[in-house]
Amino acid sequence: MNIGEQIKKVRQEKGLSQKALGQLLGVSQQHIAQYETGKRKPKYDTLKKIIHALNVPILDIVDEDELEIIVTAQMREDLRQEVNIIPKDEAFLIHDYKKLNDTGKQEARKRVSELTEIPRYTQKEKDQPNKEE
Repeated sequence: MNIGEQIKKVRQEKGLSQKALGQLLGVSQQHIAQYETGKRKPKYDTLKKIIHALNVPILDIVDEDELEIIVTAQMREDLRQEVNIIPKDEAFLIHDYKKLNDTGKQEARKRVSELTEIPRYTQKEKDQPNKEE
């Protein structure tokens, strides 16, 4: 079953109409119908609202492969927004950082902190000696 079919199935099991679910989400009945027919796919934030409104685990609505696609699309969107706010290289660093678990994030912060203690990594590029010297 695709996401739309799952939303419909769970919605009906919970005894909700499309209109009622739409009201819980702050969208129209037509919006819910578009999800259920597959004309639209919910973005990750909307999907979170749907599972909250239906009071079910996310994997009751989407399978793991589909969830990965949705989350990846959301990460891409987040990254696009970050690129508009911060320099591109920093955005990629943040993107990679977000992939880490808590232990990995702690280690990454420690390593970056260590790099800031090494003058050759904190000096402006033009102030660094030539590699040939």
